[in-house]
Amino acid sequence: MQTDEGETQAARQHEARRRALARRRAQADQYKNKGRGTPPPVTGRRHENVQTEKFLEELLERPSETEASCQTDPFLDRPVSPPFIPAVVTAEAETQVYPGELFDFNGEVEPILDLLVGKTLEQSIAEVIEEEQEMLKALQHGEQMGQQTKKEVQDKQKSGANEDSEAENDSSQGVLSLEYLPETLPDVLAGLKHAGYNINDIKTDFGEDIMPWLLKEVQNELKHMVSSKDILTDIVREIVETRGEVYRVMKDEDAEILDLGSDDESAKKDEETREQEENPNQDLENVDQNIASDETNKDMEQMEDCEISYKNQRELESKMSEHNKEDLDDNKEIVDEEDTNNDLKLSARVEENETGSVKHLIPEISEIEDKKTQDNGEVES
Repeated sequence: MQTDEGETQAARQHEARRRALARRRAQADQYKNKGRGTPPPVTGRRHENVQTEKFLEELLERPSETEASCQTDPFLDRPVSPPFIPAVVTAEAETQVYPGELFDFNGEVEPILDLLVGKTLEQSIAEVIEEEQEMLKALQHGEQMGQQTKKEVQDKQKSGANEDSEAENDSSQGVLSLEYLPETLPDVLAGLKHAGYNINDIKTDFGEDIMPWLLKEVQNELKHMVSSKDILTDIVREIVETRGEVYRVMKDEDAEILDLGSDDESAKKDEETREQEENPNQDLENVDQNIASDETNKDMEQMEDCEISYKNQRELESKMSEHNKEDLDDNKEIVDEEDTNNDLKLSARVEENETGSVKHLIPEISEIEDKKTQDNGEVES
C-alpha cells in the first residue's frame, strides 16, 4: 500500500524490526560489559542490599557426624475418657415452698387416682363383655349352621319320600287301570250290542282301518321295547351276577340258616330272563291274537314275578340280617345300592308295560265311542 511520503507499509515494518534488533544487541553488550549479576528489577520495583555473611555455611566433602543413644518408654494404657458434661446455659435459682402453700396431696390427688382406677376398670369390663358377645355370636352362628344342615337333610329326606310315594302311586294307578280296563271292556261291548249296534260292522271297521295302523304302532313300540329290554336284561344280568356272588359267599358261610326256596325262585327268574333274551320277537308273533288280554296277562304275570322276587329278596335280607349282622356290615352298602337300582328299573319296567298296554286299548275304545256318537246323531236327525 503506497503512503503520502512514498514509502510502503512493508518497508516501515522492516525498519521497525531492524531497530528492535539493534536495541537488543546494545543491551546484550551492556550486560556483558557489567559482568554476571542480578538482573534489573521489574518495572515498579527496586533492589535492596542485604548482608548474608552470617548465613554462609562451609560445604565439606564429608559432613560431621555424631552418635547418641535413646530409650523409648513402654506403651501406657489409654486413660478413661471423662464423661461429657454439657455446659450450663441457664441461670440457676432456688426457692422454698412451705407445706400447705400449693395443694393438699391427700385431698386433691386421691380423687384423681379414684377416677383413673374407675376408668381402667370400666374399660376392662367393656372389653370382657365384647369378648363374651363375640363368643356368643360364634356359638349362635354354629347353631344356625347346624340347624341349616339339619333342615337340608330333612328336605332331602322329604323329597326322597315324596318321590317314593309318587312312584308307588303311579305304579298302583297303572295296576288299577290294568285291572279295571279288562273288566269294563266286555261290559261296554255288551251294552253296545244291547243298544242295537252291529258289532260285526265295528269289527270289520276295526280290522280294516284300525288294525293296520295299530300293527305298525305296535311294531314300532315293540322295537323300542326290545331295545330297552336288551338294556334291561344286561343290567339285570349284572345285578344277578353280583348278587349271586354275594349270596354264594353267604350261602357257604350259613348254608343251614338260609332258605333254599328263594334260590329256586331266583333261578326261575334267571331262566325267564334268558328265554326273553333268546326270543326277543316273541311278542310280534302274538300281536294278532287277542292283544288286550295277552298284554294285560303278561304284564300282570311280570308284575307278580317282580313282586315275588322282590319279597323273596327282602326276606333273605331280613333273615341274613338277623343271623349274620357282623358279616352283612361290609356288604350292606352294595346291597342297598343294588336294591335301589332294581326298584327304579322295576318301576320303569312297570310304567313301560302299563303305557304299552293302555296304548293298545285306547284306540279301540275311542273308535267305539265315536261310532256311538255318530249313531246317536243319525237317530236324532
